[in-house]
Amino acid sequence: MKIKFASILVCSVMLLAAAVAQTNTVPPFNQLIVGHGKQGFVPRFLGPQKVGDSNIFQSADGNIGVGTATPIYPVHVFGTNVIPPAGQCCPVTSFVENSGSANGTTVIALEGLASAGSGTVQGVNGTTFSPGGTGEFGNNTASTGGGGGGVIGITDSADFGFSYAVRGSAPATTGSAIAFFGETFSSGGTAGYFLNRAGGNIIVGHVGQNDDQSVFRVDAPGTYSLMAAFNPTERTSRNR
Repeated sequence: MKIKFASILVCSVMLLAAAVAQTNTVPPFNQLIVGHGKQGFVPRFLGPQKVGDSNIFQSADGNIGVGTATPIYPVHVFGTNVIPPAGQCCPVTSFVENSGSANGTTVIALEGLASAGSGTVQGVNGTTFSPGGTGEFGNNTASTGGGGGGVIGITDSADFGFSYAVRGSAPATTGSAIAFFGETFSSGGTAGYFLNRAGGNIIVGHVGQNDDQSVFRVDAPGTYSLMAAFNPTERTSRNR
């Protein structure tokens, strides 16, 4: 009788374990995953055994689209949201963050590299079609100065060819557009600051479509030279 009772107890435990396994939400690996979707869309899991379309699309030529089914670039992100997330100032289509901090090492959250050794190439290009928009915006939100800034431009050119670290250009041939604008709201601030650490010219002004008419020059000794571009015989020089 004891043996029979033990057998019944073992069978009951096995049946209970089988029932619990059948109610488990994690499916066995040998069960099929079902679903359907549109061609070209990367699938995503809608449940333990069901897949459907995501908002990521891969075209026939390999371009990846996020938010668009017609990507024209290797990675094409498209958005129309105009409502910022909670606690944020602005809606952002693509966001990259690096929270690391290190002394002696420049931590970069986003880098654009045009690695060709020749040609008219651009590492980063910001464009807007809105009259009130900004093509590229750099913002340093620190309330104390520590040598940082919003935007910095660097050039490593060491020959005598034309090169620039930061450039402003207003290509329209009519209107009152400004190529470079500096602004400060502090009485102790400076709207424009120019420094030539090696001496030489500090700032030079030219006019003419071919950049061939000098108007003024300020050099390292503090000499301000005014050159009448339209009357070359009238030139003045003043030490400040």
